Amino acid sequence: SREFTPSILDILKEYNVPATFFMVGIHAEKYPDVARRVAEEGHEIGNHTYRHVTIPTTSNKTLYEEMIKATSIILQTTGEYPKYVRPPRGVYDARFRRLSHVLGQKIVLWNKSTRDWRYGTSVQTIVKRAVSQVKGGDIILFHDSGALIKNEGGDRSATVRALPLVIEGLRQKGFEIVPLNELLEEEF
Repeated sequence: SREFTPSILDILKEYNVPATFFMVGIHAEKYPDVARRVAEEGHEIGNHTYRHVTIPTTSNKTLYEEMIKATSIILQTTGEYPKYVRPPRGVYDARFRRLSHVLGQKIVLWNKSTRDWRYGTSVQTIVKRAVSQVKGGDIILFHDSGALIKNEGGDRSATVRALPLVIEGLRQKGFEIVPLNELLEEEF
């Protein structure tokens, strides 16, 4: 998002926090300067399809186009090959697993959602969901764009305001925020 992602990147930089951005290809294409900044600031990058489609209900042709086009645009725009992939809404099927494997992109979901995509979610709710029941190894889901139905839009100002409080809250509980590749290496 041209509106929210730069603020999120500023906060991550201020707190020296690594993140992984699962990019929607059409957004990387529309906002190449923002996508490049994510990569330039050292954040990991994943594929989140080209148009944020629901995987199980899409045709084979559309699925291949979504995955390959997003991968290509992300690579061309950021100079980084997306080594991870996250299916929109966390829903996928065997075709997605096979194509992810062929593309060399590890499927990564989350186990703690801030539900910041919901209309009217408050800063306090986001902080509580992200910090209250967290355990070591958790992957916390945030959004910098997107709406409930559409792939773009939505107000992420609560996410921006909550992020410093989440970072501080996690650190106060003794947690270290690490890059996804470090977390996944430690799991296996």
